[in-house]
Amino acid sequence: MVALGLIPGWAEDPAVRHRLINVRSETASTRPSFRAAFRSRRCLIPASGFYEWRRNRTVRQPYLISRVDGQPMAFAGLWEHWTVPRGKTLTGSLATFEPGERIETCTILTTAANTLVAQVHDRMPVILPPEAFGTWLGGERVPLVPCAPETLESRPVSTAVNDHRNDDPRCLDPA
Repeated sequence: MVALGLIPGWAEDPAVRHRLINVRSETASTRPSFRAAFRSRRCLIPASGFYEWRRNRTVRQPYLISRVDGQPMAFAGLWEHWTVPRGKTLTGSLATFEPGERIETCTILTTAANTLVAQVHDRMPVILPPEAFGTWLGGERVPLVPCAPETLESRPVSTAVNDHRNDDPRCLDPA
């Protein structure tokens, strides 16, 4: 199992992962929580789309952003392994892990939003083109920039996605 939200190998508490779901691509190579992973533990995170929210008075309206052609995309990511300390009991989605077990976690690199996503949010995941996959995974320099806005579409969807307990097709229903 890989958990979203990076737990640095040196962390004492896995709760840090809730703050490390996304990392700015501009600082990932220098921040202590990410620099080792940036050098040697890169990954691709496949997705069919991602959500961003815009506040309309009192309602947070979710938008689903996906590729125009309906194909999957791959986010630039980093992964890390963390070993559950002896005497530590985990809760929530990590409760099945015992002391001494290794957990693999990951984070998504973000960049400034392109003109389409900027209508909803100021940041977006780094979406790598297929021709950059091997270069990224090989540890070489890859431009971590917004993808072309014409490759994506954005549409408002049901507020069912606002509740993390909803993991079903209602999250894709039109608003």
